[in-house]
Amino acid sequence: MYFAFAPLRLNCFCIILFPMIQRIFFTIFTILLAGSAFAANPFAETKDLPTAYQGRFRSLDSSARLWLHDLYHKSQLKPSDLAAFHTTNQDPLELIWKLHFFGHSQYDNSPLFWIHYADVKSLLNQNNTTERFSFQELSQAIENNSETNLQLMRYLIPYEFARSYHSATNRTNSEKFELSTLSPGLWTALRGDALTVINAPSISPWSFLKSGMILDAKVREKLPNIENQRKIYADEVFRLLQALDNYEAIVGTPKPENDPYLLSLQEMEIQDVPPLDISHNLENRFPLLHRLQKAGTTLKLLPSRMNNGEWLSLHALGIEVYHPESQQLKPTDNFTVFSDQDFHHIRNSYFALEKAAIQFYSKQDDSLLADAVSNFVAEYLVAYTSIARMPAKIATGKQLNYPSLWQLKAETLYHQLPLIEMTIGCYLLALLLILVAYSLKKPTLERLAIAILLIGFLLHTTVLGFRCFVLHRPPVSNMFETVIYVPWIAITLAFAFYIWSRSLLILSAACVASLALLILLKLTHIDARMENVQAVLDSQYWLIVHVLMVVGSYGAFAISGILGHYYLLAQWRKNPDPASLRRIAKGVLHTMYVGVLLLIPGTILGGVWAAESWGRFWDWDPKESWAFISACVYLLVIHAYTFNRIRDYGLAVGAIGGLVAISFTWYGVNYVLGTGLHSYGFGQGGEGYYFTYVAAEIIFIGAATFRRGAHQKHILKKPLE
Repeated sequence: MYFAFAPLRLNCFCIILFPMIQRIFFTIFTILLAGSAFAANPFAETKDLPTAYQGRFRSLDSSARLWLHDLYHKSQLKPSDLAAFHTTNQDPLELIWKLHFFGHSQYDNSPLFWIHYADVKSLLNQNNTTERFSFQELSQAIENNSETNLQLMRYLIPYEFARSYHSATNRTNSEKFELSTLSPGLWTALRGDALTVINAPSISPWSFLKSGMILDAKVREKLPNIENQRKIYADEVFRLLQALDNYEAIVGTPKPENDPYLLSLQEMEIQDVPPLDISHNLENRFPLLHRLQKAGTTLKLLPSRMNNGEWLSLHALGIEVYHPESQQLKPTDNFTVFSDQDFHHIRNSYFALEKAAIQFYSKQDDSLLADAVSNFVAEYLVAYTSIARMPAKIATGKQLNYPSLWQLKAETLYHQLPLIEMTIGCYLLALLLILVAYSLKKPTLERLAIAILLIGFLLHTTVLGFRCFVLHRPPVSNMFETVIYVPWIAITLAFAFYIWSRSLLILSAACVASLALLILLKLTHIDARMENVQAVLDSQYWLIVHVLMVVGSYGAFAISGILGHYYLLAQWRKNPDPASLRRIAKGVLHTMYVGVLLLIPGTILGGVWAAESWGRFWDWDPKESWAFISACVYLLVIHAYTFNRIRDYGLAVGAIGGLVAISFTWYGVNYVLGTGLHSYGFGQGGEGYYFTYVAAEIIFIGAATFRRGAHQKHILKKPLE
């Protein structure tokens, strides 16, 4: 089979390619060994316990990784930062337990907060060459330094004001807004051309703002462009402010002497207030539900029966209430969905764990912690088993269930295993073996390549399977999942074509497409978190019928586009083999057929879903428009080829052009335009990679066309020589 590549020699493979493969698998082996870090973690047994974090029930290990990633931009501590975090363990699970017991003060000088953009670092007067900063550094710049603080506010507030000013809800063209997204009580207004503070909260970081302060004297002329110019930087500033606020809210094990409930009780007892009045006054001033909610922001393992769907911190187990009958403080009654007996067992085992952890880290006694952890986990799992898979929330026609223990274990395992890296390694090795098998004409190598490709495909399927099992939905509700799903479809289709025609051509193209997408996934760090599907997508039926079909078409078009590149590369040679060119063109056409067969019905069904959800079948939304444009591009190419308006070369160019159109439908609408009703898929980042890709395709087609024209002129002149 002709691949448009020069024949490879065996010694070239041994000298150049084999060491590359060796390094890939050595990296994977190193990552796998890193997973053994759990053995050194005294809280490793707690990794599969359920917790609530950012609107979803997750395993504790998953929540800890996500918490660290939100602040630190990595799901494990870097080895070079371990000393700064006073630990030898990269695993964030131990870190989150230590924060829970001891608070954040011991980590205030640790480089925990990641800042990406140099402009944001400059606003904070921080070193542009540093990526991560400590709470102490950032709080000093934002909360204590008025100059830096106001510099930040003069950048952030005009952006938020412009968003409110241009919002569709501003039908009266108001020029005065409460910027509640930033902080309730923060009011700004246009006075002439100047943006002026009307009112500002007295709390940090807004306390340096004063009524009447002018933030920008000429903001009116900037309003049309200020959103686009500052969006990514303002979003990072806002994310950073939220992260600092959440970090500052972390408390360690509460100290009784600092409890306002206890101080108020003591004051009333000194004043001889009757016990019933004491109880009534305390409940009015400090409602139990509010106290439970304010008990802590870490380790929310306790599902509340007082507020359906809410989970409370383990610190809530230490809450006490005043009993007028005995005139004493007593532990609160069961506030969880667990039985009273299970609740008391959990509370007693938690107090023992808390005591053992404090002794362990103060070096007083390190013999009790392991048993205390095991006992707490055992008691908690007994209680949780009684509610696992039961409804946590019930709405009209839908319900949200507590995850099963198997789902929690699967989520933990998914995050621990380097499945995507292993898949990339298998696909790369399979591709290299396919090329070598062709060069040496060795059926044995071909069979080995197919076997390794199949292993990679099974690993790839495992990634999707984990996400489907944990989330109970098809894995196509965000950009990360679609970038995983598209290469899986490409490999699936390639195997189908291989069974049908025994051709390695499409298999190699699928490998190239899959490697490109999966490697790009790792390079761009697309948000990989597991989240509940957004409300607008909350339909298993339509996710399967519409989204799987449309996104699946991208896999077929990716193969078609890669085959188009094969064809142009083959044409680059002086004497290309016509039979091989014909086979490549045939592959381009057949994969294009499959893509169109998925894209057009999927788009029409999307209109049906839109009519059901939004009350209209079609409204030229950017996503709809570009799906229509992409379908038209492919239909135009197919019809032009069918009616001999273009030949194989035009078909190959059309496949590449169609792939560019599909890439904009897939990525460009969500990340470049960022407008329309399909906002659930919007994101930011990676624009540089995308525009480089588009420019490279234009240059490649131009160069190939120029080369082809020059070659044809040479052929026409040859008989005259």
